[in-house]
This record gives sequence, C-alpha cells and structure tokens, in this order.
Amino acid sequence: NASSATIRQTIELFNYDTQLYELVDTRQATGTDAIALVAITSNPGRFVSSTGLMRSRIRYRAIGPVLQFPWRARMDHVRWTVF
Repeated sequence: NASSATIRQTIELFNYDTQLYELVDTRQATGTDAIALVAITSNPGRFVSSTGLMRSRIRYRAIGPVLQFPWRARMDHVRWTVF
C-alpha cells in the first residue's frame, strides 16, 4: 500500500536470456493492502536462472502531486510461484 493515491507500482523480473530487467506489471498503488497477481504465460523460463534463482525489482514512484511528504510505500510479503 502507499500513503498517496498518486503513487505508481512497477514490477520487473530479471530476464536471464537478455541479462536485463523486464517490466511485467505496472499499476497505481492502493491506499490499503492489495494483491498484485502477475501471470507470465509466454516463455516464463527466461526469468529463472540455470540454478533456479529469480530476481525481481519492485519500484514505487510519484506520478502526480503528493500532498503528504514524505510519501511512503510498503509491502510485507512477496511470493513467486513457478509451475
């Protein structure tokens, strides 16, 4: 959740084929706890290393006026499931 309605959340996964982070989801952060479910249906193996590791980057950024300073974004649990 975030302390302002003008905060954007982006989720990136590391693509081991290209050696770059790839944007897989972007959304406006909510003011209450929420679940962001992202399904990778096209070649999901590109995000898993040969040793079974995954790397991710979750970012929050103000996309408009924020009347509350400093603004905050919080997460308490991140889980990746690979099928």
